[in-house]
Amino acid sequence: MKLVLEVSTKQDAQEALSVLKGFLGIGSEVVEEAPKKVARKAPVKKEVEEDDVEEEKPAPKKTVRKKAAPKITVKSLQELAKAAIAESDKETVKGIISEYGENISSIDEADYDEFKAKLEEITEEV
Repeated sequence: MKLVLEVSTKQDAQEALSVLKGFLGIGSEVVEEAPKKVARKAPVKKEVEEDDVEEEKPAPKKTVRKKAAPKITVKSLQELAKAAIAESDKETVKGIISEYGENISSIDEADYDEFKAKLEEITEEV
């Protein structure tokens, strides 16, 4: 058996259920209504007095860091010394090294810039 009900309103649906219940011999129970959808209210804006408003703090300033010059290493100084020897003479380079220490690895880091500048002078002169 196939039973098809077409209802277009809530009232029609309740009547159809009553008829079916009567046909099946089910007591006259009350049909509960489906819960109603609650419409959401738009948020209410509060009026705020000027004293209640916190002052906006300005965004912190971004510090722009300049790129530091490439760090001078013992290895870079050794390579520069080799280039200076190739372009000038070995004794001149040894003389510059001896002004700062026994060898390149014994030169104080604070003197790297000055030492590098002297080696670069030699390579530029030639």
